[in-house]
Amino acid sequence: MNKKTTPPSSQRVVKMQWVPVDQIEITNTRIKEGKVRAIIKQGIDLDKLKCFPAWRDPETGRFIITDGNHRLTAMKRLGYEKAPIAELTREEFDYIKFSFRAIDLVIVP
Repeated sequence: MNKKTTPPSSQRVVKMQWVPVDQIEITNTRIKEGKVRAIIKQGIDLDKLKCFPAWRDPETGRFIITDGNHRLTAMKRLGYEKAPIAELTREEFDYIKFSFRAIDLVIVP
């Protein structure tokens, strides 16, 4: 895997997509139950919910998220069928995953 620590070249516009939650892969193996319960207790406001940055694995067709594992776990437990994602290129995904930095994306509905 290419561990990229320099940001992708330029800002781009990404269209938000609502995809079935069963097509989104939770990658964090250390889900904190307390954090998930707190999100469930607080509730999820779909108008304020941030998109999950995700890359679509071409082999499986599933979305791999870089952030929001606890929010997605809470959404699944609450019975949501779809979640908003911003589909990244592989270069953008690797940059976020390995550098823990944001990239300059404009997400539009």
